[in-house]
Amino acid sequence: MKVIRDVPGHELDLQEPPRSLSQLGCGILFLLLFWIVPLIPLVLMLTGGQVKNSSGISTWAFMAIFSTVWYGIVGLLTLAFFYGSRVVTRFTVDRNGGHLAIHEVGPFGLLARARSFPLAGIARITVGTSRRRPGPLLPLQLSVRGRSGPEESIKFDVEGLDRREELLDFALRIAAAAGICGYMVTRSDPREFEIAIGPDQTTPVPPIERPANYLQDIVSAKVEMPKEVVPEFDPALFKSDFRVEVWEPGSEVRLFKPFQGAVLGCCSAFMLPFAAGGGYAAWQSLQTSGPGEWVGVVFGLAWMIFVLAALVGLGLGCLPQLSVVEWTTRRITIVRTRSTREIAFADLTGIETRGVRTYHSGGKNSSSYHTYKIQTWAHARDGSEMLAETKDEREDPSTPYRGALPLGVDLAKALGVPHRYTDYK
Repeated sequence: MKVIRDVPGHELDLQEPPRSLSQLGCGILFLLLFWIVPLIPLVLMLTGGQVKNSSGISTWAFMAIFSTVWYGIVGLLTLAFFYGSRVVTRFTVDRNGGHLAIHEVGPFGLLARARSFPLAGIARITVGTSRRRPGPLLPLQLSVRGRSGPEESIKFDVEGLDRREELLDFALRIAAAAGICGYMVTRSDPREFEIAIGPDQTTPVPPIERPANYLQDIVSAKVEMPKEVVPEFDPALFKSDFRVEVWEPGSEVRLFKPFQGAVLGCCSAFMLPFAAGGGYAAWQSLQTSGPGEWVGVVFGLAWMIFVLAALVGLGLGCLPQLSVVEWTTRRITIVRTRSTREIAFADLTGIETRGVRTYHSGGKNSSSYHTYKIQTWAHARDGSEMLAETKDEREDPSTPYRGALPLGVDLAKALGVPHRYTDYK
């Protein structure tokens, strides 16, 4: 979006034209194929008469039923596509007019929606970014919460806005144009940056001296960027097989992962038949004679060993683990099924929050995708140990990150050791 009007302290207006047909070409072409292809047999049937199958149902009746179901599904997909392609075309904050307005438009100008919020009724505006997609501009998410009613959110980017200093300046311009006097940086970490604007925030909004010019990296608001702001750890946001049994940094932290019997049982029921198939193929090869006998034996046994090794690896991951951090004994204890490791606080060199991204190629009827999870590691002079990890999230790096980063940061502060974050790779 482009800033077309910026009167500091009074008005901020951004606009963007609706998406062109070229930007939607692949999606539109895909939908047209689904709309047009089923018409071909209908057209061909116009040259022939009614043909009845063995059940006595005419071809026309069958095509009528099929077309009704088909176009019902395609219609829902088309509607979802148009809703998903709707973009913010105008964002306005007008102090003199007393409103904040958001305009959204779908492809070809359809599904337009306009929302307006009285400035006097706004309780909080949140502006943030999360680097979830590549690109030169910061992807922004803006949420408006009134004193009554649900919170409304939009996503967009601003021309030239590619630095956090500019994002903070942009948020303060919104606050000044809305007549809101307070703000607070609620999150500032390696991946995310978030500012809350509202009358209940304690940091005063500084004066805005001149219009924005993000293309030349010029900001007006004179504020100091915070080094790191991470919310306190909330066990409710920590989606993991590890249960937070005790969370009292400075006294005791206890994280326990029970035995994942259900997971191991389901995977065993699925994988063991494949291992048995490899073993059976090897046994059958032994019953035959000829030059290809040992080829079947080798491949059958190799397949069986591969599946069993994968099942063993999965089983090791399902075993229970207890991670205990005790300040009374000044030790970290990691208890597993067949081993126990103790790390003295004096030997600790740091706590690491590590992102893990895994690529999945997909199957015959599914596309490839990535899963994301976060692991918390304790590093010592004589080695490292994983204390906990989140569940895998499909195509969602933000949920495990937001849940696990505060755990590592708070734990490192309580232990008095450095904390570092390693991004997904």
